[in-house]
Amino acid sequence: MLKVTFSAACRFVILIAFCCSAMVCFSQEPSHSISGADADKLLVTRVEPAYPVSVKDANVAGNVIIHFNIQKDGSTGQVQAFYADTGTRKFAMIDHPEVHQAVLDAIKQWKYRPYLVDGKPAEAATMAILRFDFCKQDSSCQSEPAEFKVTVVPAPRTPVSGEILLNEKQVEGKLVKQVQPRYPHMAKIAHVSGDVVLHILIDKQGHVAQVQAKSGHPLLIQAAVDAVKQWEYQPFMIGGQVVQVGADVTVRFHM
Repeated sequence: MLKVTFSAACRFVILIAFCCSAMVCFSQEPSHSISGADADKLLVTRVEPAYPVSVKDANVAGNVIIHFNIQKDGSTGQVQAFYADTGTRKFAMIDHPEVHQAVLDAIKQWKYRPYLVDGKPAEAATMAILRFDFCKQDSSCQSEPAEFKVTVVPAPRTPVSGEILLNEKQVEGKLVKQVQPRYPHMAKIAHVSGDVVLHILIDKQGHVAQVQAKSGHPLLIQAAVDAVKQWEYQPFMIGGQVVQVGADVTVRFHM
């Protein structure tokens, strides 16, 4: 009886160890990444996404950025519709599930020649930008959509009661803890760099209580927000009283 119990326990421990190991391996990013232009040189089969009728009827056009891995056999894996930006008649941005699904279905059918490292196939992360343009697919369309732009459309901000507005230089001198942002992997692949401007509210304890994006590339904004939320300042005093202040701050991303 004891022998059977011990054997079952051993099998359970081995199973748990195997599952944990598999999860770690699956979650790891490929050790190699290549630009979209370099990936295009390896592309053998490309399937274009179907334009969803409901999206086309709404006169929505734009770009969808896709992040995926080229597997060792040239197939695609871990495909993710990352972000869509547009210039359109009706909308400043696209974030439409039907568009994303159409793109995912198409990318999964793409086929590449294996990416070689030292003569051996290797898995590599890359990206692609697909354009949805209803004018190109409808000859009755008489005018072109607006020029494509990367746009941030912040929600209207309600000033916080008692908030004192300062400029960036005024709060910079009180900064005691500055966490540098982690450069997003997707932004590196896309060779995206630039500044992100955020409006922050600093509470009476010197902590960043609120953060709102004002401008910047969408691939960089979240990394900037995550870093700035960890910044700390000396408490601000005006007229002998500790106050909460608001200011714009700039986070720079340069490769």
